[in-house]
Amino acid sequence: MVFLEDHEIACISRSGVRIQSFEGDERKLEPQLIDWNPVMAEKAGYKHFMLKEIFEQPRAVIDTFRSEVALEHQDVLLPDLQLSQEEISDLEKIFLVACGTSYHACMVGKYMLEGLCRIPVEVDLGQNFVIGGPYWETRASWW
Repeated sequence: MVFLEDHEIACISRSGVRIQSFEGDERKLEPQLIDWNPVMAEKAGYKHFMLKEIFEQPRAVIDTFRSEVALEHQDVLLPDLQLSQEEISDLEKIFLVACGTSYHACMVGKYMLEGLCRIPVEVDLGQNFVIGGPYWETRASWW
């Protein structure tokens, strides 16, 4: 397995895998062996993993945003976003990219973001999200 850092992307083709930063700098990452077997995965009493994941989602969302929400100030803190208030106000569209179950979670996120922020949201499957060309320039100009 290769672990990507923030702001890195893996470009996979028939000729191999190329890892680069959003700025285009190529990275060399060594694959790491994951010592795992199916017995180590626990379904916690659920019939299958999909059902377990579905029931874990509310807790996962709460855990994800617990440190990002300041209820006493009715504010959301997103220090890793690295966008100024002006840049956030200038957003015209939000793109959510995901695969599998997270794609369906993004569809819910799209509904919520459009309703709360009044900003159009597009959800793309990861395998369909193409980087490069003029279309990409309009999609990722803030990176």
